[in-house]
Amino acid sequence: MNNWQIWINNEAIEADTEQVKKWISTGYIQATDKIKRDNLNWLEICRVPEFRDLFSLPPLASQTIKPEAPDIIERTDQTLKPIYQLDRVAQILEATCYHAQLPPKYICTECGKAFCRECANLVTTGVNAVCQFCGSLCHTYKDATEKAKILLDQNTEFGKADFKAALDFPLRYSIELLIISLIYSFCLVIGFFGFPLASILANTIMYYITSVVIKNTMVGNLEEVNFDLSSLLAQPINPLLMGLGLHLVTTGPYELVHFLTVVQGEINAPTIVFSKYSAFFYPIFSVFTIPTILWVIFYYPIALLIAGITDSFKALVNPLVGFNTIKKIGKPFRHFFLSYLKVCLIVFPLIIPIALIIRPVIVFVVGAAMFIPFLNIFAVILVGALLMIPVVYANVMIAYLLGRIVFKSSKDLGVLV
Repeated sequence: MNNWQIWINNEAIEADTEQVKKWISTGYIQATDKIKRDNLNWLEICRVPEFRDLFSLPPLASQTIKPEAPDIIERTDQTLKPIYQLDRVAQILEATCYHAQLPPKYICTECGKAFCRECANLVTTGVNAVCQFCGSLCHTYKDATEKAKILLDQNTEFGKADFKAALDFPLRYSIELLIISLIYSFCLVIGFFGFPLASILANTIMYYITSVVIKNTMVGNLEEVNFDLSSLLAQPINPLLMGLGLHLVTTGPYELVHFLTVVQGEINAPTIVFSKYSAFFYPIFSVFTIPTILWVIFYYPIALLIAGITDSFKALVNPLVGFNTIKKIGKPFRHFFLSYLKVCLIVFPLIIPIALIIRPVIVFVVGAAMFIPFLNIFAVILVGALLMIPVVYANVMIAYLLGRIVFKSSKDLGVLV
């Protein structure tokens, strides 16, 4: 008796050949279920010679073109080379089937032969097909071409085309990003007037939209991105922690220096203690002002990258993780950083002077709101939203570029695409 082992429902079941055939005929066993004999390796049942023919369906009665399909040939090790490799992309994109009059419907994932609907050996589900040459399962030609294009895109260098695509990407979601800019500016305005939790919430929103963009672009999804903020309300703890971590690891050093110089100076100015403080500490901490500003500029995109690919507070606040990641990425990150500086030079110099000019106006309007409640506050938020549109736009651009370098460096980073 020829006993087989079939892996069904996470359990190995023994059966003889006739019993296996019976299960196939009743549909209890599918073509992709695993089977083996003795100490051999597990195989899909449709690839075992004894059962391969049981998964074939008769030709459709509606066929108008009926030349004979190619004969099944014995599978050899020389025919087995996975098709999703860079040197075989052209074979996928230029594939033609045996019936030249019909477009390819399926393509073998190993030998690369293409089949039309007429030639394909369909398994019992009527959806998957088995290669008539090597017995491997086929993918639909549409799915195979999409994967081939992703593979081709993944192996092109990061460059000008990515920057141009990044310029266009936020414009596809202009309404969503306008609403996000409004909410973001509201949090910043409230935080500006002494509510630190609102500032953390603003950073949380920025973390969320950038991580959404990074997560989608790093797996090659450039079409459908969902900026639904309702998920923040459903599970707020981790996003709030990530927003706090993003704030600490980037602007934290600058704010610490600012506190030790300006704030402490203002607090202690009338006292004798301040004269001793200013004589020793103030010059020391003032030296670190410019380096901490440069740190914000340099490490901000790295922090966005770590936040987007790890969702880990511990990894986010550890700069060593960031440096190790950009080391793995290598040359593409240098290309990205030049694009990032270009974004900064184009967008942020326009925002800073506008913000400085409008800031006294905002303070005045909020003060006037004591006499005209609500109305002027809405005006302040609207002004803030207008200022934040370029900021949100720039951050989405940066996130898109970060996602692209992760996509192109996925093998080095161990990211599945």
